[in-house]
Amino acid sequence: MARIIKGRLFTRGNNKNYHVQYYLNGQEIKKVLRDENGASITNKKVAQKAMDKLLAPYLVKDEVQRREQAASALKTAKEKAQEIEQNQNILEMKNVWQAYLDAPQDDKPNSGPGTMSNYKRHWAEFVDWLKIHYPEIKYFNDDITESIAKEYATYLRNLKIADSTFNYKHTTVKLVTRVMMKYYHLQKNVWESVKRVNNPKQNTKDNFTFEQGVATLEIFDDDFYMMHKEQIKTIFNLGVYSGMRLSDCVLLKWKNIISLTDGLAIKCIPIKTKRLNKEIIAPVVKPLQDELTIAKNWKDKSGYICPDVAERFIRNPSGVKKDIIKVFKHAGHTVSKNESKKKRKVSAIGFHSLRHALFSYLASKGVTIEKLASWSGDSQKTLLQYYLHADNNKLITEAQEIISASVIDISADTTALPSPEPERQQLINLAKEIPIDIVKDILQQLQNKNPY
Repeated sequence: MARIIKGRLFTRGNNKNYHVQYYLNGQEIKKVLRDENGASITNKKVAQKAMDKLLAPYLVKDEVQRREQAASALKTAKEKAQEIEQNQNILEMKNVWQAYLDAPQDDKPNSGPGTMSNYKRHWAEFVDWLKIHYPEIKYFNDDITESIAKEYATYLRNLKIADSTFNYKHTTVKLVTRVMMKYYHLQKNVWESVKRVNNPKQNTKDNFTFEQGVATLEIFDDDFYMMHKEQIKTIFNLGVYSGMRLSDCVLLKWKNIISLTDGLAIKCIPIKTKRLNKEIIAPVVKPLQDELTIAKNWKDKSGYICPDVAERFIRNPSGVKKDIIKVFKHAGHTVSKNESKKKRKVSAIGFHSLRHALFSYLASKGVTIEKLASWSGDSQKTLLQYYLHADNNKLITEAQEIISASVIDISADTTALPSPEPERQQLINLAKEIPIDIVKDILQQLQNKNPY
């Protein structure tokens, strides 16, 4: 079609005859305007009408072309929009994890870096399994059926992994599917058909008691070599008596040892709860205080309580962890159980066993869940699940002792009962009468002051 740019009028010479200039298909055209009798036009209004009449056929063609082009562009835009909308519902399996990361934060839990790393690994394991067993499934859609979900669950169970690990992997695929399914219009979350293991057995860890943890400290007196042995001993003391995780014990600094009214305490934010800015307060009991006094011998500018091990841990954490296992092994504990199909040894006793042993012990001695939560940094739900369980045999024994001690024979000769020393009894009586502030001041004077 002809393409024309609207012309312009101009005059040439002294006779003031009007001419028109326009472009047709990119070619410039100039001509004089004439009336019906062929005479040159000298009047501007007449010239304007003559130009409009001359260019009218071309302008009409140009307008038609413009409208056709506009309609074509609109059609193309609509088709592209439809294509984009359809493609929004198409997601390749290899891109699901990135789509999960890009999903609005309100749609998913606020997970820390460690948890996200585990989620990513667990999801990748499922995708890799799918490639082998169902290579025809390329997209995240309803082709992943309940049957496939149950088949994958059976595959995981056949790996003979811990119940808790199975639940973790199941939770991951279920979570990712739940978050993404509303964006890609899946009919249902097929992982709902796979059942978690209720009350999973912690079959990768042997029972380990607080008393065994304390006994482990004695092996450091044995004659065996270990790099930075004295500092490793301090780290074990921190684990036994504070219940902190290995990384928190290794990287603990002197500034985290504070003085409270009732004595010393550890005040820090564990690495696991750093993103929540969740602080713990762990009492420094007498054996741990004695160990920290020894640790002052290697105090340096780094501020770490165990500076050499801390520096090594930052550089090579696996090396420190291997030394931790050596300690348990030297103490006579089983350090590995049945190997998995991947030939990876599973730890039966580890540094985390010290944490579990301490808080289970404290719970058995009646320390409240609120205090344990403040001490450990764990939620009350986690404490109830892992630490506040009861040993049924011990429960019966303790009940017998408590009830028996509560039943007093009034006919018995109470004069035969041992009585406290008169000085202690006098101090007890005074403590009941004087104000509590004075009691606290006296206690503070009696206790050792913070040497750090």
